[in-house]
Amino acid sequence: MPPMMVFSRKRMDQQLILNAAPGASGVCSGSCWMTKELFLEWFENFIEFSRATVERPVLLLLDKHNIHTQNIDLMNEPGYHGVIILCFLPPIQPTVFRSLMLLT
Repeated sequence: MPPMMVFSRKRMDQQLILNAAPGASGVCSGSCWMTKELFLEWFENFIEFSRATVERPVLLLLDKHNIHTQNIDLMNEPGYHGVIILCFLPPIQPTVFRSLMLLT
């Protein structure tokens, strides 16, 4: 699935994703954090890319960030599209994320 990159900006500049992976998209968030609206946009792309259906469901693993667990709009969507959502990890903390970046 092509990545969706979140930038801390008000307006998207396509130069930011010029050399990104094919199909990558860039979106803006003033805080550089995922928002409910951006996550729903990503989720719609996930459904399309995974080709999930009720007859051919897919499993989506998520952390327990409130964008995932308290998103009523999202919770109304998955069963209809054949997406089984499993939230099992604590939200990724910035320090953990930095540690993961150092390992790559």
